[in-house]
Amino acid sequence: MREAVIVAAARTPVGRAKTGSLRDTRPEDLLATVIAEVCNRTPDLNKKDVDDVVIGCAGPAGEHGVNMARVTALHAGMPDTVPGHTVSRACSSGLQAIAIGAQSVMCGFADVVIAGGVGSMSCMRIGGSNPSAHAGILEQRPEVYTSMGIAAENVAARFNVDRRDMDGFAVGSHRKALEAIDEGRFRDEIVPVKARVYPLDPTDRSGPEEILFDTDECPGASLEELAALEPAFDPSGSVTARNSSAPGDGAAAVVLASRESAQRLDIKPMATFRCYAAAGVPPEVTGTGPTVAVPKLTRVSGMDLEDFGLVELDEASACQAVHCIRQLGLNEEMVNVNGGAIALGRPLGSTGAMLAVTILHEMARRKVRYGLVTMSAEGGMGLAAAFELEDHEG
Repeated sequence: MREAVIVAAARTPVGRAKTGSLRDTRPEDLLATVIAEVCNRTPDLNKKDVDDVVIGCAGPAGEHGVNMARVTALHAGMPDTVPGHTVSRACSSGLQAIAIGAQSVMCGFADVVIAGGVGSMSCMRIGGSNPSAHAGILEQRPEVYTSMGIAAENVAARFNVDRRDMDGFAVGSHRKALEAIDEGRFRDEIVPVKARVYPLDPTDRSGPEEILFDTDECPGASLEELAALEPAFDPSGSVTARNSSAPGDGAAAVVLASRESAQRLDIKPMATFRCYAAAGVPPEVTGTGPTVAVPKLTRVSGMDLEDFGLVELDEASACQAVHCIRQLGLNEEMVNVNGGAIALGRPLGSTGAMLAVTILHEMARRKVRYGLVTMSAEGGMGLAAAFELEDHEG
């Protein structure tokens, strides 16, 4: 089987949904920005040689509808000959898109694929534009429709993750993210977004402000701030709006190619896509998916968990992340070293792709051989993907 290598990886900064710098920017424009950027980072690649564009989108409706991948590929300047494929696996859609792109290359069905994800929580309505539960499923398996917030409360209660653990983890995520921003660790992976921002006050007639948005804007919270918050989903619970992920707006993409294609184009790979696994858990504890996806990945790949020098773990909520770290026995020093979605934001369909982009750049910075990205997905699913750095130590 052929190897699928990543030759470029970029993401937008994440804007705070509804009130942040990207609130008035359409998801197509966010995605077009990163597609154009990864093409710019592979100047010897002719756009007509891209075999497919695969994009994850958690809620393909409204502004996210009409085959986001195809429409936005054309919007980004890809030729008409390049097709597009939109993927939805809830919150894990971006990582799923990268896996599909890699599989296509590895099987020989494509030589070059652009893959990634997009999510504008400023545009999206949680649950879809017009959610309608199936009456029979509600009667037989109502837990299938468990929301992420209630699932987080279930995880906290079932696996004994208390409020102190959650708030402490959340503050740690913010601290690490702020340190990463201050030290410029995201500089290489971020492409700035030209945004037009309209006043939040509807009576303000001053018109839009044109900005160049280049820094994640969600991080920043103290333990005192978090401790003062009331539960967000269950009055008697412990999950709050700040020990859960911050709704965000953003996009991310990578260029995948066969090793032979990369050599022919004289493009130096960043890393190799090594393995991928998806697994399920009871829907009422959705968020715990990594606890089954990661063991499945190690089983399929023959790798050991100790092989991974860096881990990017989805932070849908602090209780979910804490439980997954404990259950998997992860070294906390290697998990989300630059903070996670609680601090940086979670643009749903883009999140898995963003984690992949971040870990690829951090692996290169640290010369770490193997990196692991693992996600949860609404409905009780988990995903995991393994990457190997091209130039590593040891």
